[in-house]
Amino acid sequence: MGVVRSMMKAMSMPGWFWGKVVTTAVFILNRSPTQSVDGKTPYEVWHGVKPPVHFLHTFGCVAHVKAGSKHLTKLEDRSTPMVFVGYEVGTKA
Repeated sequence: MGVVRSMMKAMSMPGWFWGKVVTTAVFILNRSPTQSVDGKTPYEVWHGVKPPVHFLHTFGCVAHVKAGSKHLTKLEDRSTPMVFVGYEVGTKA
């Protein structure tokens, strides 16, 4: 899979992220138009509706994870910056 290799290389990801990168690439490819089904997406052919894409983000971009502690002072950070590596199954987060 050239797509997976280029995604990992572009973001300098270690090899143990291989599985997460593959599932992210498949998730995105299933929501991308293809010639084999007349410009529709595989998601659209399977489910009968256009896929929601408003929540898609660039692989490897900075994502902020909200801190769960309720005992924060006013000036403490409420999130931690991390790197976006994929989508959780069954959620949009």
